[in-house]
Amino acid sequence: MRFIKKLLFYFLVIFLLVITGCEKDSVLPTDKHDTQLTEHREELGEERKDSDNTTDHPAEKQEEDTSTEDIEKHTDRTNVKEQKQSKENNEETSKKASTTKTEEKQNRTENDTANTSTQEDEQKQPQQTKSEQGPYVFVTIKALDEILIQKTKVEIVKNATIINATIDLLKGKKIAFEVRGSGSQTYVAGIGNYYEFDDGPLSGWLVKKNGVLLDRSSGSVKVSHGDEIEWIYTKDYTKE
Repeated sequence: MRFIKKLLFYFLVIFLLVITGCEKDSVLPTDKHDTQLTEHREELGEERKDSDNTTDHPAEKQEEDTSTEDIEKHTDRTNVKEQKQSKENNEETSKKASTTKTEEKQNRTENDTANTSTQEDEQKQPQQTKSEQGPYVFVTIKALDEILIQKTKVEIVKNATIINATIDLLKGKKIAFEVRGSGSQTYVAGIGNYYEFDDGPLSGWLVKKNGVLLDRSSGSVKVSHGDEIEWIYTKDYTKE
């Protein structure tokens, strides 16, 4: 009886072991299948993420490329505009310089032409004869043993006096003089470095018209065409 119980016990244990082994074997495939499904789902999820990332990145990249292209195009347009403006400025500067040179050349040409015309006119202009010239007189100025101005022709105007012709000559020769008063009160105090009273109390200037010593003021004696005027500085006017 005990033998039978032990046999049944062993049989029961074996049966349990067999059943347990079968369940284990049946569970393992199921777990493996579930694991494969889980891994497959994870792979699909990663692929979707990669696909999404792949789908998103081209758009971003395209936007970046488009933005870069726009910047490059804007930069190119700006550079082209600047180059065009610089070229126009250079052309305008060149035109101004060319215009300035042309104007200078024209001015030089006009000046040369004017000078040439003036010289030709002067050369072609015939010398005036005595009959064509205006009225004139001859003036000589002497001081003691020195001749300050040799006989010189001086043109005169209508109603000119001796002092008028004399002053015109002295101014033309740039010789200093001192004249006081006017008209009949005209008095010549000095010509050049010779002044009244320099050589004594009777020294001073006298004047002759056509060789005749005047007894009147040189400002009141009119002159005519061809008259000869002679100024003399003397130490003693009473001896002249």
